[in-house]
Amino acid sequence: MQMNQGQIDLRYIIKEKIGSGGTANIFLVEEIETNREYVAKVLKNDNNNLYINEVYILNILRPYNSPYIINIINSGEGNINRNNRNPRLRNYAILEYAPYGNIYNFLYAKNNGLGELYSKIIFFKIMRGIQFCHDNNICHRDMKLQNILLDGNFYPKICDFGFACVNAPNLIDKVFTPAYKPPEIGSRPYDGKKADIFSLGASLILLVTGKDGFKEASAYDKLYNKIMVRHINVYWKLFDNQIIGVTLSPEFKDLYIRMVTYNPSLRPSAEEVLNHPWFNEINEMNVETKEKIENEIREVFMKLVDTVKNNTQREIVIANKESEGALYNRACSEDKNYFDNTIKPKYEDTPLVGINMNNYIKLKGNLDPVKFMNCFIKEIEKEDCLIKTSKNKLEFKVIYEDEVDEEEEKIPDEIKEELKKLGIQNEIKENEVNNELTIQIKLYQCSEGYMLRFVQKGGNRKNFLDKFDSISKSIKNIIK
Repeated sequence: MQMNQGQIDLRYIIKEKIGSGGTANIFLVEEIETNREYVAKVLKNDNNNLYINEVYILNILRPYNSPYIINIINSGEGNINRNNRNPRLRNYAILEYAPYGNIYNFLYAKNNGLGELYSKIIFFKIMRGIQFCHDNNICHRDMKLQNILLDGNFYPKICDFGFACVNAPNLIDKVFTPAYKPPEIGSRPYDGKKADIFSLGASLILLVTGKDGFKEASAYDKLYNKIMVRHINVYWKLFDNQIIGVTLSPEFKDLYIRMVTYNPSLRPSAEEVLNHPWFNEINEMNVETKEKIENEIREVFMKLVDTVKNNTQREIVIANKESEGALYNRACSEDKNYFDNTIKPKYEDTPLVGINMNNYIKLKGNLDPVKFMNCFIKEIEKEDCLIKTSKNKLEFKVIYEDEVDEEEEKIPDEIKEELKKLGIQNEIKENEVNNELTIQIKLYQCSEGYMLRFVQKGGNRKNFLDKFDSISKSIKNIIK
């Protein structure tokens, strides 16, 4: 680790840069006065609503100093003095340091879940953290294992409150990560607390089994469709086929289904989750037994620390190499070859969970974006599909006929009637299993050129991946 790479506001020594996003750099820092280590989130520019919101929410929670939430230590505006760079005035926030990163990375390294017993110990603490938020009328709205950090004792701490809000009776913001997003988001006003419970349920099954309970909470998702229409036995039969050799307890299955049920009013509160029979085992444990199990959990995590670090370092190296060898467009004219034939398009899915349902291709260098997209659309039009373009010419939707799984079930009429009583008739029509595969394609400008992003909006996931593969291979023919 390189020491003393600069200072923040003459109060904190920058020890190491540990992360960087589109809007902020993340540093490990040491407070000069106390020698304590913290994390500094330093904005790259001043116009960042997520940062402003996160600081606001964390300052509301700060006086309580919850052991299950990453607490804010300080925030403000000051000079950032980094070695060999001119000082810059930036907004920054000083946060608690959780040295082991997020729990999702450990599941990824383990390539498996933690099982029910260990998960009970961890998830109980996570639920205490969210109960604390809800008791103070705060909704997180982006609960997922990537936002659960591990402190020096491997205890979980909830982080990333950029989407959080003070709860209101009828929220309408379309936030949440797709695989953790409750079905009511975007179709009707929702209760933030009930939405958090849904996301935590989706996190719980991944924590226990290492597998997603579903990819998306909609009727055309094969697994969630069964929950939606209350074919629970069929759901567990399908899911259990993914985890052969693992037996899930009836108590776990009951709690999980309650948390991710379609009707938000039927989901339990945070307090009710904590009082569910699934937690009886640890509630009845004596102190010595619980400490023994927590030590076992620490041992499991400690064995994975080096792998997690190596995976993180490998991701950085791969990202750098792909940045150097990405598809390159020198200019946009009809008489040049824009692609190095030795370079393949970049395909990416979120590892383990596959949440975002999108893939992308990097195009390094300069090009005329409108002309490129026009050429791209003409290439796509050669296929049997429907194309809907946007006004800005940099985005379009392509709709194909899709193959429907014969085993897929539509929503029964009696369930439709019940859902209509909830005021969600429009969503029923949109979410029924259909025979259309819709892909949204958008061109973004980035630091090294452009990025084409492909997002699945409907249809079969396998068919989407097949189409993405064929479309990406045809890109090299666009401007030949």
